[in-house]
Amino acid sequence: MRVFLILAVLLGCGTAHASVETRYLQKGKIWYEFPAEDDVLRIYVSPGYVTKVELPESADLVLVGNADLLKVEISSDKRSVILKALVEEGKTNLLVDTLTLHLNYEVIIKEQELVDYRVWIDPFKNFKTGLKGEFK
Repeated sequence: MRVFLILAVLLGCGTAHASVETRYLQKGKIWYEFPAEDDVLRIYVSPGYVTKVELPESADLVLVGNADLLKVEISSDKRSVILKALVEEGKTNLLVDTLTLHLNYEVIIKEQELVDYRVWIDPFKNFKTGLKGEFK
């Protein structure tokens, strides 16, 4: 009986441990970028999800190529751009200008497995050097 209890506890711990590991999504849902002015970055969105672009300073201008594909909102503090897909599939561009940055994006609307949750523009990097973060 004692052996049975020990085995039950050990097997139960393994199952609990496995469920904790699967709580986290794969890497690549949150990106830290430090693009140069001539870079075009890809962002993946999908209906039913939002993607937030975090800026180091206030957005002065935000333009979307096709407003029928993508809803774009600016946060109340103007330091975030929120993207919501309006269709199941498509592609458009997005331009975000701040006082010192000119960001260029290709927004791809695809299946939910590809969705980027957040894109942080790193305020501590030199944006003009051309250093790049991890890209898809």
